Amino acid sequence: MSDTTLHARYQYTATEFLTANRWVLKSKAQPRMQAAGRIVAFVLAGFGVWQIYNDATHLLDYFLLAAGLFWLSLPLVTRLLLQRTINRDPEKDSWIEWRIDDEGTRVNVAGTEKTSVTWSDYTQALVTHEGYLLYRGTERLSWLPFKAFASQADQDAFQALIEEHIEDIRRVV
Repeated sequence: MSDTTLHARYQYTATEFLTANRWVLKSKAQPRMQAAGRIVAFVLAGFGVWQIYNDATHLLDYFLLAAGLFWLSLPLVTRLLLQRTINRDPEKDSWIEWRIDDEGTRVNVAGTEKTSVTWSDYTQALVTHEGYLLYRGTERLSWLPFKAFASQADQDAFQALIEEHIEDIRRVV
C-alpha cells in the first residue's frame, strides 16, 4: 500500500450506536435460528391463547402464553436497553475521527485520542451494507460506517487495507 493516511469522520449518535449493535447481534445469530425462535414464540403464545379461549385453563397455559409473549418481545426489550445505554454515554453526539494508514488505526473522540490499534491486533472484520465492524478478540470492536468516508475512493482504499491486513473478513447481510 501507499504511505497515504485515510481520514473518516462521523457523529456518534444513538442511531449509529443502535446500527452497530444491530449488526453485532445479526452477525452472531443465524437467520434460521432467528426464524425458529419466532416460530417457537408464536406457537407458545398461540397454544396458550387457544387453551385459554377453550376454557381449558391450567397454570401451564398461562405460562406458555407468557413465555411466547416474552420471547416475541425480546428484540424490543434489547433495543430499549441499548437506547438506555447510549443515552447515558458521555461521548454520545461526539465526533469520532479515524486516521488509517499501513500501521493501523487511530481513533479520536471529541478531539482526544481514545485508541491506537495496529493491524495485527484486529482479529476479524465484518462488512455490512452500512459499514465495518472491526474486532479485537471476541468482544472488543469498533464501528466504522461507510458514511464516515469522504469519498468512495477512500472507502475502497480502506477496504484494500483490511483485505491486506486482516485474514478473517466476512460479509453480513
